[in-house]
Amino acid sequence: PDFLKRVESLDGIEGVLIGLWDTAVRQYEKRLWEPLAVTQTLMADLAHKSSSVSISLKGLSRGNGRVESVRLVSLMDSCLSPHPEVAVESCRLIQALARGGPRGF
Repeated sequence: PDFLKRVESLDGIEGVLIGLWDTAVRQYEKRLWEPLAVTQTLMADLAHKSSSVSISLKGLSRGNGRVESVRLVSLMDSCLSPHPEVAVESCRLIQALARGGPRGF
């Protein structure tokens, strides 16, 4: 996907924020209001996080290679689910990962 190429060409947090922005736009277009609110909160959190979070995000977007990027993309796709509970849970998983939470998703 186009998003995956962009993530691989950027360092850490910038690539993830671009993907989340794309996700938020698509959620807005599909009127997925509750998941959109979670995505927006996540974007705000990431935009103001310290460099330590940026380092952990590098593992998602680039440092661990393509596999992590593909997993992140599939989670972002799940954020667009028409089922709010699936979308919200997917966004929360990304949030947990960004905070250095469980890696084996």
